[in-house]
Amino acid sequence: MRANPIVAVCKDPGGTNGVLRVIEILRARGHEVRLFLDGHAQKNPSALSAGGVPISSTIDVLNMNPSPSAFLTSMCSGGGIGRDLVPLMHNICPTIALQDFWGARLKTDWSDLRFRPDYIVVHDELGARLVNEAWDFPACRIWQTGFPALDHYHGCDTEAARQKVRAYFRLGRNWPVVMYGGDVEYASAMLEEVVFTLNHLVERFYFYPRPHPRLRTEHAGEMRFFEQIASQFHNGVLLSLDPNDPQAPSFTELLAAADVVVANFSTILLEKALLRGPAISVLFPETGAKLLEQESGGLLRNYPLAPLCVDEVHSNYELGRAIERAIGDGGFQNRMIRFQQKRLPLNGQSGPALADRIERILIKK
Repeated sequence: MRANPIVAVCKDPGGTNGVLRVIEILRARGHEVRLFLDGHAQKNPSALSAGGVPISSTIDVLNMNPSPSAFLTSMCSGGGIGRDLVPLMHNICPTIALQDFWGARLKTDWSDLRFRPDYIVVHDELGARLVNEAWDFPACRIWQTGFPALDHYHGCDTEAARQKVRAYFRLGRNWPVVMYGGDVEYASAMLEEVVFTLNHLVERFYFYPRPHPRLRTEHAGEMRFFEQIASQFHNGVLLSLDPNDPQAPSFTELLAAADVVVANFSTILLEKALLRGPAISVLFPETGAKLLEQESGGLLRNYPLAPLCVDEVHSNYELGRAIERAIGDGGFQNRMIRFQQKRLPLNGQSGPALADRIERILIKK
């Protein structure tokens, strides 16, 4: 007798990448997984090519899948359809919620007891402690697997990526490449501080400001302001990328090629740490720090990997000094990389580890 399908829902870019990684493995192992797309995921090419079906309500999913064998959802902004399905699925099948950042949504969008999943997937011990602090959740139902979305960094050839990026942009000078990873909230305000700091340093730079994927599609006005602020950079060369150019470097290649990555508390900092390079968390009191406390419901006041694996700064002066350390202090760079290797081992097995866990609860059921 054929087993009922596993149902999965995703919404925002980070959560979508994690869900896609897991369902790819489950399907390869012979499981039927039906993927449903909410919000930003409805325009995600990878999600659509994986057979994702856009939905507008919980009823869409329930009508098509009255008796799934398991339910997997990302934990995304605003909760969304995935979160709202959790209480509706409780008496039908095991429910699994997948985080894509430490403490994400626990005390905000998912704080109501109705939305407690049967299992929650976190990155590591810190993630588990934050779940316990926020929810008082049974330890046996907290799965520490790592973030499946980041498995693809295992084996990344950073030197080849660096050469491709420098060739694509024709970077003929030996200037460092600084990449800024924007968020949705405070996107332009944060960028303005970074541009101001770079413009007042002695070193010259190649500067690539990358907007958050949702900024371009959901906040067109803010995106125009973001571009205006970026154009104020004058201490080197501003790099821009045509997203429709098939020859353009991928996001992973750009990240690997950057000599230093700057962001507020974005996952991009964790990704740079996995690639073993300098990353700086910019938590100015009225922007990044304020947003981190809001987004985490007060669970976090510092970047989880700071100060050993990621540098953390709170002013323009500190940001300038951190950039200078990242590009000019070999001893500092080597120490940071050693801590990254110890704290963040990378074997590409987070997705398979989560798939294993899901298969075990299917057997128990």
